[in-house]
Amino acid sequence: MRGKLSLSHLILFVALLAIMFTLISSTLAGYRVERETLIDHTLESNTVYAQKLASTTDVHVNSMIHTFREAAGHLDKLMIEDVNHKELNREADRLLNQTRSFNAVVISSAEGNILASSSVRPDLQGNIIDSPGGKGAINARSLYISDPYVGMTGRTMMLLTYPIFDHNRDYIGFVGGAIYLTEENMLTDILEEHFYEDGSAVFVLDREGKIVYSQEKELLSENNENYLVDKEELGDSSGAYVLENETEDSIVGYASVLSLGWTVVVEKPLEEALVSARKIVKEVFLFSLPLTFLSIILVYAISFLISTPLRKIAYFTETSASENENRFDDIHAWYYEAIQLKNTLASSFDLMHNRSKLYLQQSTTDALTQLVNRRGLDVIIEQWIKEKEKFSIILFDIDHFKRVNDEYGHIKGDEVLQFLSRLLQDVVHEKDVCSRYGGEEFIILLPDIDTDEAFLIAEKFRYILSTTNSPIGRPITVSSGVATFPQHAASALALIDKADESLYEAKASGRNQTIVTKAKQSG
Repeated sequence: MRGKLSLSHLILFVALLAIMFTLISSTLAGYRVERETLIDHTLESNTVYAQKLASTTDVHVNSMIHTFREAAGHLDKLMIEDVNHKELNREADRLLNQTRSFNAVVISSAEGNILASSSVRPDLQGNIIDSPGGKGAINARSLYISDPYVGMTGRTMMLLTYPIFDHNRDYIGFVGGAIYLTEENMLTDILEEHFYEDGSAVFVLDREGKIVYSQEKELLSENNENYLVDKEELGDSSGAYVLENETEDSIVGYASVLSLGWTVVVEKPLEEALVSARKIVKEVFLFSLPLTFLSIILVYAISFLISTPLRKIAYFTETSASENENRFDDIHAWYYEAIQLKNTLASSFDLMHNRSKLYLQQSTTDALTQLVNRRGLDVIIEQWIKEKEKFSIILFDIDHFKRVNDEYGHIKGDEVLQFLSRLLQDVVHEKDVCSRYGGEEFIILLPDIDTDEAFLIAEKFRYILSTTNSPIGRPITVSSGVATFPQHAASALALIDKADESLYEAKASGRNQTIVTKAKQSG
C-alpha cells in the first residue's frame, strides 16, 4: 500500500478542484452578468439623460421663440418713420434680461443696419451686419437659427432671430439673440444645471456635427468638426450604443433637440461604468476566501473519516469473505460515507449560493438609501406588467436639490436623501416598493392602487415632508407625477414617461405639488 496515493488525498484533491472551480466560475459568471447589466443600465441611463436634456432644451428654445415673437409684434412701431433708438435699446435690454438665455440681443433693419443692441454690447449699434448669421437671417425673413460662425466680435457664436413686419406685412428687420459658444449662455444654463458627476460627459452637436456645447471648452475653441462619429449615423430621434475606440471604449446615449436640429450626446467611459462591478466581485471573492479554506479543512477531515472504514472493508476483502460476511452487512460504509461527502460538498455550494444571493442583493439595492435601485425596479415593473397586475407609480423629485448640495455640501445632501428614504418607508405599506430612480428622483410602486388613492398617498408624503425638518434644519419639498397601469400606458417606459411629464408639469407650476397624468383619449 505504501507509495500509492491514498483515498483521502484523492477525495481532498477532487473536492478542492470542485470548490475552486465553483468559486472561480461563479465569480467570473457574476462579473459577466453584472458587467452586461451595468452596460445595459448605463446605455439606458445615458439615453434617458440625453432625452431629458434635449426635451428641456426644446422647451427653453420654444419659450425664447415665443418671447421674440411677442416682442416682434410691437417693435415695428419703433422702427418705422423716425427710429426710436432709445426705446429699441431699452427693449433689447429687456429681452436680454427676461430670457437670460443669450449673451447679446440686437435689433436690425431689413438692410442689416443694427438699430439697437443690449447694453452689454453697445458698440454694435450703428454697424452693418456682415456676418454669415446676420446675412442668413436677413435672407430668411422668418424664424432663423444659424450654424456656428465667427461673428463681428471675433467670437464663435450662433444667432437666433425672429422677423419683424410692419402693418402691411412688409419685412422691416429682425430681433435676434447671440449665443457665444465659449461663454455662459442658454446651453450652460440648461446643461450644467442638470449635470451629475458620475464620469459622464455631455456634448451638443449642431446639424453638421460640430460641437456647440462641451464641458471641455478647448473643444469649442478648436472648432472641432465632429464628435466620435458622423452625425448622420446617430439618426433623428434617440438611442445608445457602445463605441469601441483604440484608446478607450465609451457608452454613448443621444437624443435630438427637434426645435434646433441639434443632438445631445451623453458619453461615459466603459471603464468608469464597470468600476462598481469589479468592486462588488472583488469584495465577494475576498469574503469567500476564508470560507473556502474552512471548507477545505472540513473536507480533509471528512475524507479521513471516509477512508478509515473503506480501509477496513479492503482488509476484510483480503481476508476471508465468509468470516467477515456479517461485518460487511453491518457497515454499509460506502453509501453512508458517500452521502456524507455529498452533504459536505452541498454545504460548500450553499455557501457559494449565499454569496451569490448577497451579490444579487447588492446589485439591486441602492447603497446610499438602501432602497431598490433602478435595476431592481425595472425587474419588478416588467414582472407586474407581464402578469397584468394593476398598479400605480409615484415619480417625485426633490425641489431645488442642487441648492442643498451647493449650500450645505454633498455629504449633507446624502443625509437628506437618506432622511427622505426613511420617511418614505414610514409612509408607505410593506407591500409597496420604494426605489431611488437616480440622483434626487424616486419612484414608489403601489400594487392594486388606483390613481385617486395614489394621489392621496403622494399628497400625504408631500405634506409630511414639507412640515418635517430635514438634516439641513428646515423642511424640503418634492414635486410628484402620478400614473397608473394600464390606464395611462401599456409599457414600463411609457408609464414612467407619463409620470415624468406630470412631474415636470408640477415643476413648471411652482413645485411642491402633485400632478396626476391625464387619461388616454379614446379613439
